[in-house]
Amino acid sequence: MSVTIYYLQKGDDHPSYLLHCQAIRRVVFVEGQGVPEAIDFDGQDGSCSHLLLFDKNIPVGTTRIRKTDKGMKLERIAVLPAYRKKGYGELLVKAALSKVTGTIYINAQVASLGFYEHLGFIRETDKGMKLERIAVLPTYRKKGYGGLLVKAGLSKVTGTIYINAQVASLGFYEHLGFIREDKTTFLEAGIPHTVMLWPHDRGEAPLDTSIFPATVDSEDFDEDSTFLS
Repeated sequence: MSVTIYYLQKGDDHPSYLLHCQAIRRVVFVEGQGVPEAIDFDGQDGSCSHLLLFDKNIPVGTTRIRKTDKGMKLERIAVLPAYRKKGYGELLVKAALSKVTGTIYINAQVASLGFYEHLGFIRETDKGMKLERIAVLPTYRKKGYGGLLVKAGLSKVTGTIYINAQVASLGFYEHLGFIREDKTTFLEAGIPHTVMLWPHDRGEAPLDTSIFPATVDSEDFDEDSTFLS
């Protein structure tokens, strides 16, 4: 894989690169998903930064970085259909993360939740920050890995933190310090659940596990990739 990622900072005078970004978005969002042009091309491209990924000399992927009142938003993440399943979407997100600090967020399509969770994003809800999809393979249970995952998640978020816990797992989460919101139970995927809250400050990262950093270094790209700022 020979890949080059160009970083177009806000205000850079590279109109041809921006046109490439827009052309990719038109194929993916406007033509591919039926998004109205007026929504995708919202007049804000000139005040944003962009990433443009080339496969050899062909522009095939893009991401837009926009500063909002909430923080730094990664959006318009797109890879041409013929160039998917090559890890280019992940490269674009990691490259974007290496260029921003502070609160970073994405309005993710529901169909892409697994992709972003794999990259380390946590789903935010109206209630606060929700820890979910906590899973350990059966043959690796009883080793404390579930607790490590939860503690690692708690070390990365602040504010209201909660879990829709399976009723059968109440003891596990109470042991970690969660408290039950009330005695209400509900079915989620046919399994009894209840809401549990984290009543403490930000958790501490477990000492016996490594946590992915908020940004990425050049080592995250393979030896044939180039990242030009």
